[in-house]
Amino acid sequence: MRALALLLILGCTASNPPTGADDTADHIADDTAGVGPAVDSGQPPAARCPDDMVGVPDLDPLFCIDRYEGIDAGDGAASVAGELPRVGLPFDEARARCAATPVVDAGGASHGQKRLATLAEWRDAADGLPGPGGAAYPTGDAWPGDACAVADEDGRPIYDGLLPTGSLADCVGPFGTYDQLGNAWEWADPGLSLDLAGFMDARAAEGLLLEADSGGLINVLAGSPAALELEIAGLRGGVVLHEGALAAGSVHFQAEEPFAYRGFLIVRAAESEISADWMLPVEVFRIDGVEDAEIAPLVMLHEEDGAPVTAKVGCAWYAGTASGCSNTDRFLGHPHDFGGTIAMRCAADPF
Repeated sequence: MRALALLLILGCTASNPPTGADDTADHIADDTAGVGPAVDSGQPPAARCPDDMVGVPDLDPLFCIDRYEGIDAGDGAASVAGELPRVGLPFDEARARCAATPVVDAGGASHGQKRLATLAEWRDAADGLPGPGGAAYPTGDAWPGDACAVADEDGRPIYDGLLPTGSLADCVGPFGTYDQLGNAWEWADPGLSLDLAGFMDARAAEGLLLEADSGGLINVLAGSPAALELEIAGLRGGVVLHEGALAAGSVHFQAEEPFAYRGFLIVRAAESEISADWMLPVEVFRIDGVEDAEIAPLVMLHEEDGAPVTAKVGCAWYAGTASGCSNTDRFLGHPHDFGGTIAMRCAADPF
């Protein structure tokens, strides 16, 4: 029936319109052989993305991702130009806001909900190539300098603060995303949950036997903690053995008080992929407001077992150089309830 209707329309727009029923029937019969296969090829329509998102890749996309850093829109999020990105939202809220945002086509029909962009999706949108590989930065393989809202090569801010979305016309990714480099940091979802027992088992298999007491003190029963690192926002320091337990050593506390130095003990794998069994949630305690300490107490956070692993990507207007802001760089040291200058960028399935 659909093909017949289309053929009727084609017949009515011909240069010599039919004058009677017989002519119309003949015209339809003549056109049927050539038009029929094109009208219904049997192939499904190409996948599409809504107007506020871009497709990755452009044609027949595997997924859609917000064109701009997100802003609040009711309980959800919106991707629009010329607005200051919403920052100061924890990872949990970013995920919830994306999940509360419907995917709507140009006709107003809904096609499910958005989600916080996964780490893989965020990278693929930024580097121009689904899967491994791709460019070093969203703008290409060369550091873009002041084309994006990042600090200069010496780490000094070029811009005075957060910019409205899409302000820098040249800071655009290969598929049309703006500000994936600089402006606001962005949350990305590795899709992992913390596994405290898995961390302990993995270390034991490597010869490092750890045991945490009910208060979180991590005793070393055998082996060396030399492979362990601290990844905690606002803190510089290493992991040392102090009176038979793990502690932070040669610590510099950078953040203004009050501030909770909560993050992770990490064993960095040779490969770039993140694994939940090489992250242990911990807190380091600052004593008497000192800025530097030879030894600072460190405890495991039992209550964080099963909490989501987070990733912070893209650098910000006040921080970031070529050596730390590539598409493969990420910071894992924020717990899921941390609220800083971090924005959201949602993704979705095409329709």
